[in-house]
Amino acid sequence: MDDPIIVRVEITPGSVMLGALGESYPLTAQAFNAAGLEVDAEFAWTSSHPENISVDTDGLLTAMGMVGSATITAEADGIRSIPATVLVVVPAPNSQFVDDSQVVGDFALVDPEAEFVPGVLYTVTLTGIDPPPIGTILLGREEAPVGGKVVDAQVTNGDVVVTLELLTLDELFAELKIDQSYDLSNVEAQISEDAVDFYAMERQPDGSYVFTVLPDAPVDEKAKFPLGPFECETTLPITPLTFDALPLTFGLTIDLDFILNYDSSQGGLQKIAVKGSAKAQFKVSPTMTAAFEAKIECKMELLTLTVPIGGPLALIFGGQIPVGAGFAVGGKLTIAQVGAEVSTEASATAEIGVQCPGGSNCTML
Repeated sequence: MDDPIIVRVEITPGSVMLGALGESYPLTAQAFNAAGLEVDAEFAWTSSHPENISVDTDGLLTAMGMVGSATITAEADGIRSIPATVLVVVPAPNSQFVDDSQVVGDFALVDPEAEFVPGVLYTVTLTGIDPPPIGTILLGREEAPVGGKVVDAQVTNGDVVVTLELLTLDELFAELKIDQSYDLSNVEAQISEDAVDFYAMERQPDGSYVFTVLPDAPVDEKAKFPLGPFECETTLPITPLTFDALPLTFGLTIDLDFILNYDSSQGGLQKIAVKGSAKAQFKVSPTMTAAFEAKIECKMELLTLTVPIGGPLALIFGGQIPVGAGFAVGGKLTIAQVGAEVSTEASATAEIGVQCPGGSNCTML
């Protein structure tokens, strides 16, 4: 018998764009056990802003306003999904929505060396539609990052290869308003390139992460600077400490929100930021080699979190948020401490981003 205990709930699709007051769209939810098998469940649906977008007991969305945003969550047995982002927008004139089922593969830059900024050209292959007229603005309705003005459309093997010019948000939408805070504690995380050769990453039921050093991690018997994937600095011109090995295991707890506030009627972008805290717990074994008074600080990027935004907004605001951690040892170490295991905890709370009152005069947070 399959394990009926739910450990994960998913909403499909994770992003939806509605284009008119009263328009509806169905979401679906699935529950999974620890083995990754789907299990039967009853879901409770909630909307962060029901005055903008409502959701009924079956996951059916309805646009309650002309413009606005909401995040939609499904919950089963106390397990909440990653919220789906839903927008009600007024598209620019001559716009056409494209569903995920019509998008084949990933987009590609016409010039692979070009910077991905408004004005750049990229191609996307569509299926099940007629070639859109030149000048049409295409908008991804769901998760596919499609948004731009058609500059070319060619039929190839029954599909349509469209070349799009990336536009600014005020060119894509006549009206757009987003005021959301996205909880990043449950979003997809990927171990960083710095750490992948040294550690295995495992997500815990409480949402924290445990990093365990790999048996074949490329570490010397007496690891010195750099300490595996960590970048280390010392207060002395020489390295006074070595380590018996990398920290064998350590934990990382993340409490972060991605904040996005955009209002076309107020000049556009108002605020984009990451706010919250990250806490890491390490155990390390320092060994004195040269000096009795020193401090060593080590840090590294551990993982990246995927911004939970799809559709054309992913072209502008999507991407990866890096999360790092570090530890410090030393600072007038005593002989009794030398060679002993030292437990250390590092935490940081901050808000990092840009604030633009009235859509201009942007300042760093």
